[in-house]
Amino acid sequence: MSNRRLRQWHSVLAGKVVGLMSTDLVRHKDKWVAAVKEMRDIFAGLEAQYPRARQEVWRHHWDFQLYKALEVQFRSGLENINKNLPEMEVSMVCRHHKLQYDPPLEELRMNHIAKHLNGFLGLPLRMKGVSSLSERQGFFAPIADADPAAIAMVYESCEALFASLADELRKYQDWLVLGDVAGDLEDYVEQQLCGSSNSSDDGSNIASNTGGDIGDWELNLRMLKQAAQDVDRLPNEVRIDCYKISLAPFKAYLEEMMKRLREALASSLRKKALSERQAIDDFLAAGQALLNLQATSVEEIGKAGQEARALVTRLSEVPQLRKRIEEKNRLLRQMAAATPAGAASGSSLAIIDLSGLSERWDSFVSQLQAYDSNLEVQRQGLQGQVLKKIQEFEGVITGFASRWQSIKPRGGPTGNPAVVMAQLEDAARQLADIKEEADALCKECEALGVSPPAFPQLEEVQADVMSTQASWGSYRDFLTERDNLAHKDWLSMRDQVWKIEDFLTKWEGTCSGASASDPGKAAIAVVLLQEIDAYRRCLPHLKSSMRGINWEDTHWVQLFSLLGFKAGTLTKETVTLAHFLDKADAIIAHVQQIKELDAMAQGEALIRKALTELKLWALQRMFTFVSNTDKAAAGGQAAAGDTKQGAGGRVPLVKEWSEILSELGNHQSLVASLKTSHYYSMFKDEVASWESRLSTLLNGLGVLQGIQRRWLYLAPIFSRGALPAVASRFRHVDGEFRSIMSQLEASGKVVALADLPGVLARLNSMATQLDACQRVLSEFLEEKRAAFPRFYFLGDDDLLEILGQAASLVVIQTHLRKLFAGIHRVRFSQDQSNITAMSSAEGESVELSTQVKVTETIEAWLDQLTSSMRSTLQGSLSGVADLSDPFSQAPSQVLGLYHALRFTERVEAAIQSGTLPQLASELRQELTALASKDCSNHSLLQLKKQGLIIDLMHSCNVVEGLLGTEGGEAPPRSPGDWVWTRQLRYYAEQVSYQLVIVLRYDKLHCTSEAAVLQGLCWLGLE
Repeated sequence: MSNRRLRQWHSVLAGKVVGLMSTDLVRHKDKWVAAVKEMRDIFAGLEAQYPRARQEVWRHHWDFQLYKALEVQFRSGLENINKNLPEMEVSMVCRHHKLQYDPPLEELRMNHIAKHLNGFLGLPLRMKGVSSLSERQGFFAPIADADPAAIAMVYESCEALFASLADELRKYQDWLVLGDVAGDLEDYVEQQLCGSSNSSDDGSNIASNTGGDIGDWELNLRMLKQAAQDVDRLPNEVRIDCYKISLAPFKAYLEEMMKRLREALASSLRKKALSERQAIDDFLAAGQALLNLQATSVEEIGKAGQEARALVTRLSEVPQLRKRIEEKNRLLRQMAAATPAGAASGSSLAIIDLSGLSERWDSFVSQLQAYDSNLEVQRQGLQGQVLKKIQEFEGVITGFASRWQSIKPRGGPTGNPAVVMAQLEDAARQLADIKEEADALCKECEALGVSPPAFPQLEEVQADVMSTQASWGSYRDFLTERDNLAHKDWLSMRDQVWKIEDFLTKWEGTCSGASASDPGKAAIAVVLLQEIDAYRRCLPHLKSSMRGINWEDTHWVQLFSLLGFKAGTLTKETVTLAHFLDKADAIIAHVQQIKELDAMAQGEALIRKALTELKLWALQRMFTFVSNTDKAAAGGQAAAGDTKQGAGGRVPLVKEWSEILSELGNHQSLVASLKTSHYYSMFKDEVASWESRLSTLLNGLGVLQGIQRRWLYLAPIFSRGALPAVASRFRHVDGEFRSIMSQLEASGKVVALADLPGVLARLNSMATQLDACQRVLSEFLEEKRAAFPRFYFLGDDDLLEILGQAASLVVIQTHLRKLFAGIHRVRFSQDQSNITAMSSAEGESVELSTQVKVTETIEAWLDQLTSSMRSTLQGSLSGVADLSDPFSQAPSQVLGLYHALRFTERVEAAIQSGTLPQLASELRQELTALASKDCSNHSLLQLKKQGLIIDLMHSCNVVEGLLGTEGGEAPPRSPGDWVWTRQLRYYAEQVSYQLVIVLRYDKLHCTSEAAVLQGLCWLGLE
């Protein structure tokens, strides 16, 4: 029974899988989801009778069947996914003068890829089956990974689809021409059809300047009708794969644009007709105004005649305009008839009313024909008026001639020349007006047919005025050029006095050509030379003592008072060269006072400049500080129970003493020089203040420099509790020093030192106290040197540093090389408390046999270091013979000493046995072997090699010298022979090693190699 039931469910599951085999995964993804859910429900319903563990194999089977069905539909979907997707509607719209889709194309692309393509391609990754195999993602993943080429084709077809959509947009792009019109459509139509010539034409041809042929509107209306028919033929929708594109919004937009264009054409047509009707009205109005004009002068009669003739030539233009208006009215009627009711406003299609135009035109033509006879009557009446004007004008000429004779300058200059020039210019202007009126009367006579009059008196007066004006023209030029120079402010002109000199020289040359035969020019020359002489007298003083350089306002006020200017009327900014030229006599009279005033201004300016520099220096000159973190001092004082505020910690120290002191010395010399000035009294108080202040600064800084230098030496020593007898004295100085330096740092300015109350007394007291401490310290240093004589290798500064910072590793490393010539550095233990090894400058390190503990008592642990160094070297030398490879294992100096000892032993043994030749050969072989040894990759071994080669070369030379002794001496027969004993020899005695050097007194036999070997020995060996 149960088997039959399972077979039934198995058949049901098979039917569902078979159904999925034919279910489109693209269109009916929901059916796939429902079918898989039903299969899970079937298995879940059987779990009560058949637990899941027993169903697992069965479930696996159906997962594999689902895998097959999914693979079939997935591959099928990849081939036609874009066509099988559900249909999506898109509208083609025009927005912002641009054709596009709604939604936009990019949004469609993103949704298509994200929602449809990626959703479909990700199904195998997300889908779960009915067993534990497919519950974890990835069971169906191989389906998607099996054919990457097909997946790539899906995306390519997607791009092709959207390329087709974009092409569809471009297909209709040309329909947007009207939408691309910039600005208002009616303005565009009117500009294209009516033109813009009306605004710039002079109106001489009303038929042409109103422009716009009726054929233009007819052509546009025909084209618009054809375009409307083409729009109707456009499809309402287009299908591209899964997208259905609706063109209805686009067609509605086109219809709206065509409607607007038709209305714009009708409006522009009517406007053009109205403008042509207005042109006719303007023509008739202008003509009627001319006919109604009553001429009162010859000019008006002539102008009216010309205008009348112009109107006659343009009479043919009005019928042409009327014909154009009638043609436009005809087209407006046709457009109104073709427009549906309510589609357009009646005003835009209303015709132009031409009623009454014929009657006005006929009346105007008849009046124009009778206009010439009226003008002739007016001309005869004006002839009598012109003759009367001529008689009156002759009286005007006589009056002007009389006035001219009264103001005309005669002989030499009288009065102000500038007034004369003004009168001449006024007379010339009046003459020009009279001459212009005479010319107008002559022209009027010619126009009316009257003989033109002659005015001989006017011509005589004109010649006299022009001659007199020409004589005085040079003076006018002189005044113009003078005004350009003299009326500029003096502050801008004082450096350009050479221009004034050039100006005067130029006009002196001009006046030198004047002759008495020409009274007019001679009179002008006299005037010019008088003014030039006045300017010449002022020039030397203007160039020298009146330039006003470095003058204060008080000096300018004194100058204006000397020259007689009213108080408050002038300032240095407003005074001009003209003011000084006008006061030429006053300048000459007070020239000595002006010179004294300028000298006083210059002297005061120098003092003022010097004081300003001092003020700037005082405000800007700052101390340069460095920080000295005196931790040892702080610790020592705290241990001694000193709780005074500010003890220990950071102490600011001054740098660049020499620069500050040098500047102070220069400023002090400057202040001293100011006291020698004649104008010192005005600045007496300020100069005295600076003299006192600079003296305080110079003395105080000199003392403070010495205090700071000695404080740096003494503070570390006293902070360790040394010299308790004077410790309290130093602590007092230390607190005072820290207080002063803190106050200086807070202000930063150099002059702040002079502002400290009682600063000189405090500094001198501190210096005295430090001298006492220094004397005690000198005795203290002698005690230290007596305790450890190697301290004599150090100066006082170095010794103070090493004593004050006995626990500082940096200080130890720095000064050990001065105390021990063979020790370049030492190595410390891990806790930095013990010295474990010593190193040479070449980097060779030797472990100490006994570690040396670094303590505060430096002379004690240095003595221990000396003993440990000696014992270490002694032990190294005694063990060299037992080393397997002394060359690489033994220290360099020990190795060299060992070879020297061995050489002495071998030579004496060879002397006793008579085998010196064999020894010489052996030494040469050893030298050859050592030279061939490759140590290029090890710098220390290379140095050892070089040293031993030098030693062996010396040894070879010694042995060969013993064999071939100079001066006929026989080779040594015993170690006591002089030939051998004069050589440098090394002997080892018991456990301590003593270097014995025996030198011959004869310098001829003292070789340089001996000095080389001496340098190889450490000074620690004894």
